[in-house]
Amino acid sequence: KWGPATKPIDDPTWRAVTTTIADIGLKPLSPVHLKARKDTASGDIHLSWIRRIRIGGDNRQAPDVPLGEESELYEVDIHDGAVVKRTLSAATPEAVYTAAMQQEDFGGLVMQLEWSVAQMSAVLGRGQERRTVSRL
Repeated sequence: KWGPATKPIDDPTWRAVTTTIADIGLKPLSPVHLKARKDTASGDIHLSWIRRIRIGGDNRQAPDVPLGEESELYEVDIHDGAVVKRTLSAATPEAVYTAAMQQEDFGGLVMQLEWSVAQMSAVLGRGQERRTVSRL
């Protein structure tokens, strides 16, 4: 019983609602500790992050958490405000945004990079993303 104002289920104010659950709780968690480092010689930007897992990641002696997905795959978006300029795919928790890509996307090397990363799920697609702005 919910309290004194609870009405019986046969009351005309009750209604049935059908909804679809979005599987948000099953999607990969957003990665953490996003880092960007510019190679001063080439101008390439090296991006890295650490993946997280929902279940089984409490072993503090293990060097890394279990994968929790069929395969390790990430999508990295390069942003210009609300516009995604480029999406990079990575099979490890790192990617390189080359000087040539920067030239193509922004007309030159960038001093600040807005980017996001999401782990991919073979079943549910893109997981929750983490977004950051890196000053280089």
